[in-house]
Amino acid sequence: GKKGPLCAHCKLEATYDAYFYALFSHRRQRKVELVSSFTDGGKAATSAGAAAGNTGEAFLEDAPLLRLLHALTGWMGSQAALHVEAADGAGGGGAWAVLVEAAAREQEATALLKREIRAARSLWSAHFD
Repeated sequence: GKKGPLCAHCKLEATYDAYFYALFSHRRQRKVELVSSFTDGGKAATSAGAAAGNTGEAFLEDAPLLRLLHALTGWMGSQAALHVEAADGAGGGGAWAVLVEAAAREQEATALLKREIRAARSLWSAHFD
């Protein structure tokens, strides 16, 4: 069991969780209870409940801020397409194209952050093995 003070390694879980939930959120908040296969009387349970496979990352999606950035990136791309023939400068197609390129770089960086956080979790949990 968990007895005694937390080690420094275990205290890092709070930092990991803060980083993780900056990138991801759960599609719906709900309490997951694993249903026993059998009732107290020895009969098979009739309630399906949540299976063990539903407790992991199956219900994860991008955090709201990342979804907003993705939507804005798409909108900027449509604006760049509308203003292709406009002159460069304020409101011109060139300005929109620069914004679209910057947004694409930002989304690539976000994808790398997502890979990093998953790798960090596997490295963090390796000490439990």
